[in-house]
Amino acid sequence: MRRALAWTPVALVVAVLGTSVAVAAVGPTVPVRGSAGLCLTGPAAVALEDADITMTATAPASIDPAAPTCVRFPITHGKVSLPLEDGGAMLDGGLAFVREDKKVELDGFFGHLGNPRTTAKASINGTKKKQITFLRYAVDLEHFSVGARRVAARNVRTVLADDGYAAFDKAFDGSPLRAGEDVFTVGATTVFVLPEPHEVTW
Repeated sequence: MRRALAWTPVALVVAVLGTSVAVAAVGPTVPVRGSAGLCLTGPAAVALEDADITMTATAPASIDPAAPTCVRFPITHGKVSLPLEDGGAMLDGGLAFVREDKKVELDGFFGHLGNPRTTAKASINGTKKKQITFLRYAVDLEHFSVGARRVAARNVRTVLADDGYAAFDKAFDGSPLRAGEDVFTVGATTVFVLPEPHEVTW
């Protein structure tokens, strides 16, 4: 049986190698992999351009040639609980925001489902990297969906966290973006990594 996720505690059954195992209402933790795309909102892109700040990507993340305000990140390590109450995924690669010799460099991105936020390791103008909360968002079922073999997100609104604002402010002697301001919309598709045959049902 496959149907849309209900945002209530539910019983799940995972069939792994043909053996059905009943799972508690809090749900199993399932490994995932896939990709995520972060696209600057229109106002954020304009604010950065007006401040002469360029966004670049560090491999294996990449700027979309057809949409230079969008960055694509592979997801090779992640685990999510069902229904989407805990866990998260690492976004491979990094981002930098650069103006001449001033820059904010970010890598080690991790999207958390519990206390929804995106953390990253940040270096400001070449300083030692420090873990910060870069973005915050809400897990809203209008934008998240769970299928029998995947979790997907579409047009998830993210806002700049206080740490992210402080990084911009320190690097550029004033941030072009405000804390709490929409910065990126996020889309992601991840698939469950389980031995075949498998199904996740609820």
